[in-house]
Amino acid sequence: MIINNKKMNNLNNKKVLIIGGTGLIGHEIVKQLNKSRVDIYSLSRGISKYSGDQQVKGLLGDRKDYKRLYEVISQYGPWECIIDMVCFKKDDANALIKASKGSVKQIILCSTTSVYEKPSDVYPIKTNFSLNSNSKYGQSKVECEQAFQNKFVNQGCFLTIIRPGQMFSQSSSILHSLGSSSSFLDRIIKGKKIIVHDNGLSLWSSLHVFDVANIFVSSIGNKAAYNKIYHATGNEYYSWLHYYHEIANSLKVVIPKIVQVPSAKLFKISPDRGKQAFESLQYHGIYDMNPTINDLNYKQSISLSDSIFETVSSIKQNKEIISYESDVEYDHILESVSK
Repeated sequence: MIINNKKMNNLNNKKVLIIGGTGLIGHEIVKQLNKSRVDIYSLSRGISKYSGDQQVKGLLGDRKDYKRLYEVISQYGPWECIIDMVCFKKDDANALIKASKGSVKQIILCSTTSVYEKPSDVYPIKTNFSLNSNSKYGQSKVECEQAFQNKFVNQGCFLTIIRPGQMFSQSSSILHSLGSSSSFLDRIIKGKKIIVHDNGLSLWSSLHVFDVANIFVSSIGNKAAYNKIYHATGNEYYSWLHYYHEIANSLKVVIPKIVQVPSAKLFKISPDRGKQAFESLQYHGIYDMNPTINDLNYKQSISLSDSIFETVSSIKQNKEIISYESDVEYDHILESVSK
């Protein structure tokens, strides 16, 4: 795996703060920055990951504690860049805008591809498409983006927004039509029926967390990324049927019978389990990566197939696959479909 750090040569001894630096993406960003001469600070509720690391200053604090946020930014700044991985509400955005006034050159906001209205009339989805999200999570992220765009940029600072989608890693779960429980893997291993939303042919993209983090790292202090928006989703597209077969191949078993169920019906039978398929997964998840490639010199390091294999293998090796029998509702949904 190659880290694209061509744009980091001008960041020697510059201070970078990662808010949420122990999370899935945040931790990987810190690992990649650790190979440079950047002065790294990580603010999170748990700092144990960096307790013995002399280059990373682990700071304890909750993102929702706005007083603590202000203390950290004012005490340890000024900052070349602040990367906010855990801004989920408009109030979170406004708190950081206020706390960082006059003390930061660039803020990188972690958003999501859930901000877009779906389905789209045109693919791939570009960053300037309608942000009328189908989900409450996506709507909240839209409000965060707009708060920064309306207020932060007017302070004479630079904003970069990055919108990741689904990710894989050694510590992530396997997404499927009814959630992310590892009992789904046990169903495949035991040859039990599995459900795919609709006909399973909607296209979907994903990236390994290493590549997602690399996009964030390549944006730091990069003038080409100032006041720009990027996708972090990859250029490989799988149908959900093909994705299921990749999971079975990773488990070295034959794919069991796949039951196709309309997303609307899944949502009607089980609103909680069918919500994601109904709001998002039934639509194509194809996003324009050209600005990411052109501005950030981005090249994907880990293929989607390898990402799936690594995640499945890690779950299996760590004995995290739970029995399919523990997911009673899955079989209840199958029974309801067959009636």
